Amino acid sequence: MKVVIVGGVAAGPKAASKIIRMKPDAEVTIIEKGLLLSYAGCGLPYYISGEIKEQKELMETPAGVVRDAAFFLNVKNLRVQNRTEALEIDRKGKRVRVKALATGEESWLPYDKLVLATGASPVIPPISGADKKNVFTLHGVHDAEGIKTVLAEHKAKDVVIIGGGPSL
Repeated sequence: MKVVIVGGVAAGPKAASKIIRMKPDAEVTIIEKGLLLSYAGCGLPYYISGEIKEQKELMETPAGVVRDAAFFLNVKNLRVQNRTEALEIDRKGKRVRVKALATGEESWLPYDKLVLATGASPVIPPISGADKKNVFTLHGVHDAEGIKTVLAEHKAKDVVIIGGGPSL
């Protein structure tokens, strides 16, 4: 059985690990647009504050092993294509068209089962000024890096956090 999972941050790797536990002979491939895999999104505030010093700590197992493509292949028997974007799903043909972002090369991945674990998008309320330069969402590591950069340049005098739970 071939399984393709689109999304490699939280739900995708969890689903992949569960599939491999239940069907060890399955061929599971995770497609992730970003570079980082299976990182602790709930740790982003600690990364911004400096309590977590390096990005790689967000991806470490409790034993300190970084969850990267090699980890998933060697420990979990999962193939990971990070820095790869899913462009199209051909449901009738049971395949996903992907593009390697480093090379621009496109290919099709066949599947028997497809899992979409792409996460959510932050909801920005229609508040005056929400589109200004120093207003941020915290949806991923790239957002945390932006916030850290601004904080390093300017000391914040006031901070307002709106939201903090799942959107419905």
